[in-house]
Amino acid sequence: MTTYYRIQSQDRPDILDPENQFSYSWNDLGADPRHGISVMDDREALAEYIAQTGIQWDETWELLEVEGTTSEDEDEDAHMGARLIIPTAIISREPLTDGFMEEIFDAFEQLAA
Repeated sequence: MTTYYRIQSQDRPDILDPENQFSYSWNDLGADPRHGISVMDDREALAEYIAQTGIQWDETWELLEVEGTTSEDEDEDAHMGARLIIPTAIISREPLTDGFMEEIFDAFEQLAA
């Protein structure tokens, strides 16, 4: 099965629970939720996405590698490579350490150049 990457708050409810497998718009708070969680195909794409969108994150967030199946819904940022999946397993979970934060900062610098 394919794996994907995402960041999230460490206190987010369990994404493997079907009741928590919905995404909400950052841009339109009145929009209907979409079925699935937002992910990117790899760490590099995730770092670039975060650098472009300005998602507010801090050291209390975590980086997840997850397995899952594609949702029938489309992510609102599909034009940037984001996709929605129904997660079936968490492969790895790590705090946002200096290493991944550095990847985000590097992506930001590359975009600004």
